[in-house]
Amino acid sequence: MKKSLIGFAVAALIGVAVVAAPAEAGSASVGSITVTGAGSMTLKRDQATTNLSVTAAATKAADAMAQATSSYNAVRKAILDLGIKADALTTTGISLYPEWDYSQTNNGGKAFISGYRAYLSVQVTTTVPNSAKVLDVAMSTGGDAVSIGGISFDVSDPEAVSDASRVRAVTNARAKAKDYAEALGQHVGRAVKIVETGAVMPSPIYAPTAKNEMAGVVDLDPGTQKVTSSVSITFELLD
Repeated sequence: MKKSLIGFAVAALIGVAVVAAPAEAGSASVGSITVTGAGSMTLKRDQATTNLSVTAAATKAADAMAQATSSYNAVRKAILDLGIKADALTTTGISLYPEWDYSQTNNGGKAFISGYRAYLSVQVTTTVPNSAKVLDVAMSTGGDAVSIGGISFDVSDPEAVSDASRVRAVTNARAKAKDYAEALGQHVGRAVKIVETGAVMPSPIYAPTAKNEMAGVVDLDPGTQKVTSSVSITFELLD
């Protein structure tokens, strides 16, 4: 009885919940201990998503769209010729709109349509080394008609990274429980309850928007991405 009172006093000092729990067969259970564990994994971002667009202007709407389509198709073919599969490309925008001339409005005149502008955009998701090639071939193929709308970096298999961080969180929780149990003069038994209390997967990192000012294959630095998981686990305490 005296030993149990000492154990509960130590538990109160270290802020760990100790409650009654069923005993395992052949063991003397004196309660349970609930701890939190955290685990993280850091990997280099290996996937890049590049946003490209082509524009063309002409006095007639049909001509603007035809020119933009021709440039878009040429850029698309050049990207596919790199060995990148078609399902890595997603058309993200198509638009055609008039361009108004307001130069005569200050003299009492009316604005008028001076021409039309067509706009087509595509998103390309591939490996980081290939994304640099995508940027280069898009600029060399489309020339001044091409704009770069930014690039983002991510981990290609985030779930696998999360799985590893969860395992580390459980290991960390058990190590904590063992430390507390030893301070109480007891041993850690089986886990009787586990709750995932959080998993942090940072959003993809975005590089600044750029215009066609590139020469040769650009060096890209995707950086690293850290995933953190946390769990709350209740273990049995054994004598």
